[in-house]
Amino acid sequence: MAASYSLDDLRYFCTIVKLGSFKKASINLGMSLSTLSRRIRLLEQALQLTLLNRDAHRVTLTHTGELYYDRYRKLFDEVECIEQALCDEKDQPKGKIRISAPIYMGKHFLSAIFCEFLLQYPDIQLDLRFSNNLIDIEKEGIDIAFRV
Repeated sequence: MAASYSLDDLRYFCTIVKLGSFKKASINLGMSLSTLSRRIRLLEQALQLTLLNRDAHRVTLTHTGELYYDRYRKLFDEVECIEQALCDEKDQPKGKIRISAPIYMGKHFLSAIFCEFLLQYPDIQLDLRFSNNLIDIEKEGIDIAFRV
């Protein structure tokens, strides 16, 4: 049976619990208080469960709400870690670049450029292959090939 709620609704629920109020969660999520309240009400209706006890001054978890929060909090914490790791990866170039060039060109023209490049991007490895022989760049897995 398909769920009639989204993971966003569960994330909203976790944000409310984490921050302790609908108002703080609505600000954090960038949505109106009424929209957030409606989404949580629809989530509870879809689950046919009460997750939160609400009164004028505070929000508390029901027993079922505690079970849901404990399970989904871990999921959303992991998603947040993955997103942060991907952002870090995106912002910092890493990896290996395989480069092929003729010996003379590599020695006299490219070596200074490669040194400067490595200083600017320390997490990148250059696999330099200087040779005057013709190579199959696809077979060798070459990313950049210089030929004169």
